[in-house]
Amino acid sequence: MGNGISYGSIHSPSVCSFILLLKGVETMGKIIPFPINQRSQALNNFPISESDRFKRYLQESDNWQHQHKAKTMYPGYPEVPPCDPPRSDMQWFVHPHLKFGVWVINSSEFEVIANPNLAWGWSAFVLKSAAPVYEPMNLNSVEIRKNITWIVDYDGFGQYGLVSNKGDIWIPHERPSEWGASRLRQ
Repeated sequence: MGNGISYGSIHSPSVCSFILLLKGVETMGKIIPFPINQRSQALNNFPISESDRFKRYLQESDNWQHQHKAKTMYPGYPEVPPCDPPRSDMQWFVHPHLKFGVWVINSSEFEVIANPNLAWGWSAFVLKSAAPVYEPMNLNSVEIRKNITWIVDYDGFGQYGLVSNKGDIWIPHERPSEWGASRLRQ
């Protein structure tokens, strides 16, 4: 569309297939189909500490949705970005089914659409998708919507991170060396 907004797609909102990419084997994966409400079964493939963190995140997210999300809304959301992008390579993405918007930096060659056949990366918070498949949770203000960004590396692995007002990128789950060097636009 010519308005600068990218629209994603996802097929079935109630059932997804997740693929866990095994360390060092990026072309093969273990397919784990399951209903979304049973996603914790797939987390058994990560270290217990990582799985527990992700499960807590999901539990806290339910509380955030019901009690705090309204504090992060602004007029025009999600169709209207919260501000001009801090970087020229950022685009505003609106998920058509889940009705949320977020900045995206896509360093990959993949089109910015939500991948319905998700592949987990080196962390439960890292997915092989050029667009986010879930809303960033646990935001505490409208201001943070200006900086929260789905950041995608050259191989198509994305995660939520922050972009400062000066354009600096921060990602919370750095790619381990056994996965090869992460390449992001700087």
